Amino acid sequence: GTYVLEFGGLGTEVGKFQRPSGMVWIDSKIYVADAINSRVQVFSDQGQPLEVLDWAKSGGLYYPYDIAMNLHGQFFMVEYGACRVTVAEPHGSIVAQYGHEGRGHAELWTPWALAVSDDNRVFIADTGNRRIVQLSLPGGRL
Repeated sequence: GTYVLEFGGLGTEVGKFQRPSGMVWIDSKIYVADAINSRVQVFSDQGQPLEVLDWAKSGGLYYPYDIAMNLHGQFFMVEYGACRVTVAEPHGSIVAQYGHEGRGHAELWTPWALAVSDDNRVFIADTGNRRIVQLSLPGGRL
């Protein structure tokens, strides 16, 4: 339990957050879901800002609250504002989107978090519907 590092702060500029939420740490980089700024920011594991991933050319993100990565290097982001899960390549293209707003089957209501398993399952904390939703991905890579 030794304090080591802090980075960020309040704002909309690169390296700042309004609500940092989920993170992925891989290959000495930390990918942070910057929810209210509707983007993912990339930092070195020493806290230096490297780039912003907003996937704007592919339609963008709407309040990404959590982020995970599968074994194939694809990002999975749960979007609180859009009530969906978005799958994207790190270079900037959106591969797929699942779900939409609602209370029924294949619908999400204020999803908050997600996890991707090694056997190609995605678990979503669908908080507004008070349930966990599972997606199964054929072959794992979309």
